[in-house]
Amino acid sequence: MESQHSDQLSSDEPQPDPPRSPYEVFASRFPPIVLALNGLIAFLASNDRSWGALGLALFIGPIFNLALGVAACLLIPVSRQKDPAYPVFKHVLLAFGLPLIGTILCGFAILSMDLHGC
Repeated sequence: MESQHSDQLSSDEPQPDPPRSPYEVFASRFPPIVLALNGLIAFLASNDRSWGALGLALFIGPIFNLALGVAACLLIPVSRQKDPAYPVFKHVLLAFGLPLIGTILCGFAILSMDLHGC
């Protein structure tokens, strides 16, 4: 019986990945979304470099990042349904912390560009 069990463990077949928790899925997929949004905002500002770029840095970027954080928090009930021990505090921290950092960095990047009023 023991040899049969060891044969099963030493097989060359790939073992299936263990299922990922809902938080792991969120934590792996949310940062690229924030990065893509802020990259798009910085790209649009670099093409404008006038009052539109300033508007992106001071108004549009923060509003979009806040909306992204709120939308991410709307996923909490679904995630809690799948995993009752879901770490809500970590989710909220990530949902608002990353967009806040993205807003600050994107704002600094835009304001460091050679902006002009024409």
